[in-house]
Amino acid sequence: MNRRDFFGMAGVATLTGLNLVSCTDDSHADATVNELDEHKGPVTAFYEFRIAGPENNALLAAIDALGTTLSSNSDFLGIALKNVVGDSTMTKNYPDDLKGVLKSAYKDAFAAKKLPLFYSLFIRFKSVDAMKAANIEDWFTSTIKPMLFVYAIKNGAPVKTPLALDYYEGFFKTVAAGDRGAIYTSDADILKFQSAQKDNPVENYVTVENHITIRDEHTDEFNQKVVELLKIAQNTFRPDLNDSDYNSAIDPEGIGQAGAQDNKYYRKAMTTEILQNISATGGTRNYIMHGVWQSVMDHENSHIDLRFRQRSGPVGTYIIAGPVEPFYETRKLLNNV
Repeated sequence: MNRRDFFGMAGVATLTGLNLVSCTDDSHADATVNELDEHKGPVTAFYEFRIAGPENNALLAAIDALGTTLSSNSDFLGIALKNVVGDSTMTKNYPDDLKGVLKSAYKDAFAAKKLPLFYSLFIRFKSVDAMKAANIEDWFTSTIKPMLFVYAIKNGAPVKTPLALDYYEGFFKTVAAGDRGAIYTSDADILKFQSAQKDNPVENYVTVENHITIRDEHTDEFNQKVVELLKIAQNTFRPDLNDSDYNSAIDPEGIGQAGAQDNKYYRKAMTTEILQNISATGGTRNYIMHGVWQSVMDHENSHIDLRFRQRSGPVGTYIIAGPVEPFYETRKLLNNV
């Protein structure tokens, strides 16, 4: 299954009651082992999967248990589990009056029993060797994969069926990252960044993950250009010092003002991160452009900003699949500090 077909498959087949789709292929996209073995520096094991509502509590408990097990491992950096709640319209350059209209579409569809839960799971380590020593792949296969099955309603109650739900597994390096203090590109700085993830569930921040694919032959030049885009995405805000309506009394921190449906203001992103799949697949390379924002409208308005649009143009020419950019709520976060 193609990497970005994952979301598109959601509506292909349904079962009465919980309306979940079944795919039987394992999405182990990283067929080239050598690149992963040769990678030096921090690594993120990334999983993307759909799960039926009756399995959700068991999933959350399994994530807690994994965090407890790994917390004594000094090479373990942290875990983040994020639930898809909606979709960005501004990433697709739809008309501005449509901004935020899909902000809770997935969450609402689950509540209406039309879609399963969609999750992204980030498990971070200081090195590939540390990740392998922790047996993360085996943990996912033995602990989470048995939960990934379609449920049907029988006699008014959910019942597990033999139909398996597919999942995606990939191993990513961080090309660059940023927060409101700095931009990070060295392994040492990225280790610190990944050990201090900002998206604590109690803050109710919104995560966006822009999923794209490029041709592998363009990886190096793409990385150079996308780092420049990250700098713009991380450091711009509205109104800024050059805007006629800038008011330092309203914005004493110099981070912008809250975005809303009826304005084009937005606050700086809390964090930004470019994750690149370490291994190429079939001549292509997958990326996740990961950002944490204070609100959906902060994110949507940032994509209306001409500074962002002008810098994203050269990056967009490399994309052969995507962009797909859902909104997420963080359900679990552990920084191993």
